[in-house]
Amino acid sequence: MTFRVGYSLFRHLHRLLTGIPVRVGNFSVISSSALGRLACTPELWSHYAGAVFKSRVRFKCIPMDRGYRLRGRSQMSLTALIIHGLAGIATFHETVATRLLMANTFCLAVLLICLAIVIGIRLCTSLAIPGWATYTVGLIVLLVTQLLGMSFSLVFSLLSSRSNNPFVPSRDCPIFVDRLYNLATRE
Repeated sequence: MTFRVGYSLFRHLHRLLTGIPVRVGNFSVISSSALGRLACTPELWSHYAGAVFKSRVRFKCIPMDRGYRLRGRSQMSLTALIIHGLAGIATFHETVATRLLMANTFCLAVLLICLAIVIGIRLCTSLAIPGWATYTVGLIVLLVTQLLGMSFSLVFSLLSSRSNNPFVPSRDCPIFVDRLYNLATRE
């Protein structure tokens, strides 16, 4: 039950942050031409399904009933499952950062309007309760400062990630792979 609720929350969060509905399983079949393109996608190192979406390789999802595990129990802990989900979202870090920046901008505009309303009520009407405007303005200024700090942090982390040299599986795999076997040839 915990897994199902968590997966449902993940799917909604993924769609909200990336704009991509996700409902993928554990198995795939891939052509050699698509594999070549996918192997040049840096995101493949951290999340296979995210890399497939990001590389824009044509794919088709085939709905299947989920079967029961034949033996053993799942070895993935809740922590590992959350990290896996976050890696799937992080595959689209530029899109996520842009959407969060737009949300921050909207919230900033709302807070500035609220600030103007509070100042207007305090200075132009007799509705103000003594001391409330000071606390309200202080709280709004604090929230505005936090939003600005988050926005600048988001922008600079996005810009700095572009200067990093990404891990490209097709280029960097010799570091991790000892030898390759061709299963299609028979001796």
